[in-house]
Order: sequence, then structure tokens, then C-alpha cells
Amino acid sequence: MQSIELTIDSSIATISVPVTAAPTTTTTTLLASVLAIPCRKYDTITALAYGMQFHHPLASSCGTTNDHRGSDALVLNLCHTNNDTSQWTEGPNVMSNCPSIPLYTPIATFSGGAYSGNGGISGIFLGCLPDGFKIAVQECGSNVTILNLGHGGMFAHDPHAYFVVRE
Repeated sequence: MQSIELTIDSSIATISVPVTAAPTTTTTTLLASVLAIPCRKYDTITALAYGMQFHHPLASSCGTTNDHRGSDALVLNLCHTNNDTSQWTEGPNVMSNCPSIPLYTPIATFSGGAYSGNGGISGIFLGCLPDGFKIAVQECGSNVTILNLGHGGMFAHDPHAYFVVRE
């Protein structure tokens, strides 16, 4: 600690003011520079609270129907992503970067760097868990819900299969 002496008037007083070094801080770098614009937070919360189900004309269909209510319908409706899911590219792996991924980021399963709405899942990242993460998802033809994906999950429920959606 250093002191600075300030003389106001030699006949009145001398004041010593302690000076301390500025505290050091550490920062965590978010992956925001490589991520898509986050999904709409309050609309996501509303969809979860009311168990909504989304349709989008460019979303994948469930089974043999032409209903366009696949999991990508949620992301296409609530996130700022390219409507052409064939243009989605694989960003950072969710499990490898979980603490750095902002909440309400669109994520999806990718195979060979490409997203497939048929058999794959896309959703909205809701946070990390000790052995995985939470995702808001509309599984094919179902209402929006939260899945807790952890170690031991298979195929689309394997948390290591998820990546940030980039365009």
C-alpha cells in the first residue's frame, strides 16, 4: 500500500490518503463470436410453461405425415437461424464447451458436419448439468419440454452428439 501526502495549508493539516492497487479480475470468454444469435428467451419460457407445439413449413416431418412438426420446428420458430436447415453447420461441441455457451443458444445433433432433421434433434440450450446439459426440445410431434441429457445417452440422447448451430 502506498500513501500520498496532500498538504492543504501547512498551518491547518496534512492528510495521508492510502492508495491500493486496482484489484485484478479474470474474465471468461464466451463463444458468442462464433455462435448464432440466441433464441428468444421469453418465448422459449412461454413455450415450456404452456407445453406448446410448433409447426414450420420448412421443418422436418414426423414419420410418413407431412406435418412439419419435427424438433427443428421449435428452433426455426424461436431462434434467429437460417430457415434452410441444410445450411446449418456444426459449431463448437456442447459438452466440450458447456460453461462457455450462452443460454438460449440453438443446438443440434450433427452427423459428418451436417444436420439431419430425420433422426436428429435440434433444440435450445438451457444450461449445464454435472454430467451433461439441459435442452428445450420438441421431439417429433410432441409438446415442448426440457430434456436432461447426461452420460450414457444413446443416439440423439447422447450429449456428446450436440453442437452449436452455425450458419
